[in-house]
Amino acid sequence: LLNLKHPRRYFSKAMSIRPQYGLAWIACGHTYSAKDEEEQALSAYRLATQILPGSHIPKMCVGVQLLRSEKAPRIAEAHDILCLAKDLSIKDPLVHNELGVAAYFQQRYEDAVSSFGQALELILSDGVDEGTLEVSVASLPARWEPIISNLAHAYRHLQRWKKAIIYYRAALVLQPRNPTIYASIGFSYHQSGNLEKAIDYYHQSLGLETN
Repeated sequence: LLNLKHPRRYFSKAMSIRPQYGLAWIACGHTYSAKDEEEQALSAYRLATQILPGSHIPKMCVGVQLLRSEKAPRIAEAHDILCLAKDLSIKDPLVHNELGVAAYFQQRYEDAVSSFGQALELILSDGVDEGTLEVSVASLPARWEPIISNLAHAYRHLQRWKKAIIYYRAALVLQPRNPTIYASIGFSYHQSGNLEKAIDYYHQSLGLETN
């Protein structure tokens, strides 16, 4: 949305007509979040959690907004509320992904791997087989790429280079022109001692950035 004043006006109108309309508060929170108006976004999301106590979505929105600050106290708070969201909807891969992000920011990389891995397992109904992962993800919408890349990032921080490469290559299936993924694969090959492949992927990354 290029101009958020207009949608926000309509959301406000909906809330004035029906103050307990939780989805309108969530939508309004999104408009504040898109403009980096953190406190207003949090206020809207938190009110939605009171209106919709049985839904995990407003709690997840609060958690995501808190994570955006990248500040330690807020990340800890985000983790706690995301755990509550998971309790309400344990099969939502997005909740597991955000819990992984919280663990990643806290440098708890093993926990991050676990959360990102659970998210991916929920997306792939037949389970995760690393030997055929690139084929398995080929039919997925591109929007799931960040979860796969997040898992690769966590493995990279654990210096498990082969694992990182497997998941980066799978992410590349969904985003084949993403220079950051090529650079990340190059870095992983570099650290594992395969300089020839590292240089190849670095060159491909630079080529995409130039274009």
